[in-house]
Amino acid sequence: MLSLLLPVLLLALTAVLVFLAINRTVPEHTTSAVRAAASRHENLTTGVGAVGGFTVAITLITALPVGAQSPPGIVTALAPTAGCLVFLAIVAVGEHTWPRPAGSVRQATLHRRSLRALSPPRVRLLCGTAAVLGIALGVFVLTADETGRAVPAMITAEGALAGRLGGASGPYPGSRYAGPIAVGLIVVLVATAWVLHRVAHRPAVAGATPEDDQLLRRTGARRILGGVQLCVGATSAAVLLVAAVSLTNAGWTLAAWTAGVVGLLCGLTSVIAAGTALPAPQPTTTTVAA
Repeated sequence: MLSLLLPVLLLALTAVLVFLAINRTVPEHTTSAVRAAASRHENLTTGVGAVGGFTVAITLITALPVGAQSPPGIVTALAPTAGCLVFLAIVAVGEHTWPRPAGSVRQATLHRRSLRALSPPRVRLLCGTAAVLGIALGVFVLTADETGRAVPAMITAEGALAGRLGGASGPYPGSRYAGPIAVGLIVVLVATAWVLHRVAHRPAVAGATPEDDQLLRRTGARRILGGVQLCVGATSAAVLLVAAVSLTNAGWTLAAWTAGVVGLLCGLTSVIAAGTALPAPQPTTTTVAA
């Protein structure tokens, strides 16, 4: 257990040191200096959060052998969830540590934004992926055997003639796995909503113009949703692909193909969404007719 907690503690200490270093750099009270300092802060926050979450996820995957987990593989299945929560925690710290410019600061108008205004397509994509995972877990619970860890084998006429009248294939994400994964998914979604609420409703960054402050909010929301999308998509893909293998071995070919294709789509879509979230969105310019 200590081997699992030590990386988390080290990452937390690293995050604190990084943000302290960021805030010790006080920009001049000019538009360009404030914009550069805020952009640097946003990039470092996302970078530290991503590295922290990835390290925790990899540590959990590699620290314990699958067979030593109870049920086998449950810690591995929850690794993306743990990494996502670390990512969100570091980003939340970053939302409270924006650099303040030196000298007198002109107070900017507070513009409160809704979550829909920040990045509506990504919110819909995340909700859709979470819904796919939730529905899949429900189906797997209903189709698992009494152990909650395997799927009963299909009994065919040929198999009955050969004396194959039973059996099961696993690991299968039945109740033993679906419960913890579903709880982790709910925790991640609630934490994401809370962090996005902080992004949308925090006070304006000191010294930033309203346009720059809006761009910072949109950038932060895009990257948060991209990181969470990657974690939820990875969990969905892993669950569906593992189920597809067990369904194939149990003789449920059509169900296996369906689970496999949906799992691959979830994983590929999430990787693309995470990659496209990295660049900052361009500020919206308004053209006034002469």
